[in-house]
Amino acid sequence: MTATIDHKKLLDEFKKLPRTPQRDPTTLELSGYPHLENVYSNILAFFLDPEREHGFGSLFLNSLLSVAKYEEIQDDEEVEVNREEITETRKRIDLVISTDTLIIGIENKIKGKLYNDLEDYGRRLTKQAQVNEQHVCKILLGLNSPNDDNELFGFKSITYQEYFGEILERIGPILIGSNDRYLKFALEVIETIKHLTEGSAMKPEMLDFFQRKQTDVEDLVQEVDNLKKDMEKRVTALRDILDISGQRPIVYRRSRERHLLNYSLYCSITIEDDFVLVINTYISPEGWNVEIEGDLQRIKIWLDTQGVDYEIWPGHNACGLNLPSRLPYDASPEEVAAQVKPLLESAMNDDSFPLP
Repeated sequence: MTATIDHKKLLDEFKKLPRTPQRDPTTLELSGYPHLENVYSNILAFFLDPEREHGFGSLFLNSLLSVAKYEEIQDDEEVEVNREEITETRKRIDLVISTDTLIIGIENKIKGKLYNDLEDYGRRLTKQAQVNEQHVCKILLGLNSPNDDNELFGFKSITYQEYFGEILERIGPILIGSNDRYLKFALEVIETIKHLTEGSAMKPEMLDFFQRKQTDVEDLVQEVDNLKKDMEKRVTALRDILDISGQRPIVYRRSRERHLLNYSLYCSITIEDDFVLVINTYISPEGWNVEIEGDLQRIKIWLDTQGVDYEIWPGHNACGLNLPSRLPYDASPEEVAAQVKPLLESAMNDDSFPLP
């Protein structure tokens, strides 16, 4: 025998849990490539070069050297940034930066495992430094620090959190001379890396709740889905009843609002080239509602001539109708149509609307 699920108790427990923070996706996340190392290496190559258009000067380079405990460069030093420099064994170092006094090799790790031949990279950097009489700086930059330093072959492990934290501490005095476009982009990159570092934004308490109550939650979700399907059927029936013809073109569109327990029927009527009237009839567990969207000044005059009781909804560019009987959820499509159809027929009339 199947046990009865106490949905009220389930929801009461859910209400006590800390909410998962909602974060807007960054540009890199929208692109679908927020985790590719080559993308970040290309971005780093741009910002690590003091002479590029970003206007940050040596901020990114000196912040990295500072966190790695290396001596920072001087403002007048020549800097050359190269991507994927090839070693004698045909392997590729992600970034190699050459200054008057330093040769800096950077292995960039975002999501992948550390399988790179750091020993080979080190030999290449040391050989190049000897030719130019430079000091060698070997840096492993990643989301997390490796567990075993013995496998680094002299590379210093720096996390993006440490690196970007240093940048943000130093960035204030440089903002005035920076390029606003690249400032915004740099902050987007920092935010994207933060999201990758944090991983899932799901709160542990919320995850535990779903683990403990998985069956109950699935049952509740199924009932919600049943409700949405029922609302869709009701709105579809309403659309069939309201399917009228007239002189002005009318477009019907059903729409289930994501994340909300309602289902809408939009009736769009072209009054003039620059004026489209939208009658939005929607159902929710609380019942039926109708709102009119468009040029509010003209809509108010029109509704007054129809003798319809309405109110302007705060924060909405629409008039909400005060339906005479505040139609409940289980009102028949015919009852709802009786409230909406006269408005549609009037809107289809050429003489219904005042001149702008």
